[in-house]
Amino acid sequence: GAQPLPALGEIDAALAALAGPVVAGDEAAWLLRTELYEWKLDAVRDTADPLPPHRTWLRVGLPPPPVPGEREVRAELEQCYRWLARQRQKPAEYERLIDLSHAVRPQTRF
Repeated sequence: GAQPLPALGEIDAALAALAGPVVAGDEAAWLLRTELYEWKLDAVRDTADPLPPHRTWLRVGLPPPPVPGEREVRAELEQCYRWLARQRQKPAEYERLIDLSHAVRPQTRF
């Protein structure tokens, strides 16, 4: 079976250890940073309280409402995907990473 993700505090500690400037060509550091932010997004989303049943019909077809801290994590993860995309040589790999960056981009608020 799948192993559970690390706790949010453990993810934050790992990200803090990577807090120094990431060298432009250090793809391994960017890959690790991306993975950690993917985990953090899952961990933050897991803290969300479920919507009451009578309010779920209002969000049919929409993504779930953001939870505290989610917007910042999404913005960081989007930047990671975009950096990785700029390093790709093959158009298909570039497009896949750009699609991922669009998928995690913070929701626009009006």
